[in-house]
Amino acid sequence: MRNSRVNLTAELVKVQQRYGSVSAHTVLREAKKKSSPLHNFFEWNDSKAAQKWRMHEARMLIATAKVYVNEVSPETVRAFVSLRTDEGRRFVETAEALTDDQIATELFETLLRRMNSLEEQLRLMNLYKGSYKNTLDNARKPLQNKLVQKKGQTTTDLTPRLV
Repeated sequence: MRNSRVNLTAELVKVQQRYGSVSAHTVLREAKKKSSPLHNFFEWNDSKAAQKWRMHEARMLIATAKVYVNEVSPETVRAFVSLRTDEGRRFVETAEALTDDQIATELFETLLRRMNSLEEQLRLMNLYKGSYKNTLDNARKPLQNKLVQKKGQTTTDLTPRLV
């Protein structure tokens, strides 16, 4: 679908200049034109597009399910976590992800990669300092500890229950 020769950023800037903003609506309006460099980024076959949309809706539905973290806390987390595989993404129950050492390790590594990406973005904006830096650094520590625990532990007491 995608054309690797298209400078996507430049095309989106053109959309912003033409319509005054970049939104899904303005991008789609421009991409509908067959002459638009953005046209090939979209599925125009309605049957295929409908199937892709339903897959997106299914992923969103999975992402909205929640579970309680534990019996004494009113806090909830997602009932399923998304993990990357060679075939794409798969969803695993949070309880399984936290009790299966291999999956938990994968999950904690994914979360740390996300935090590192956030740190990089903050550095690029010259914002990785002060409370931003402290918050991110402090949030990273327990994750790193959990990762170390999971690499050497076989059981856990972090079993969420359904909301």
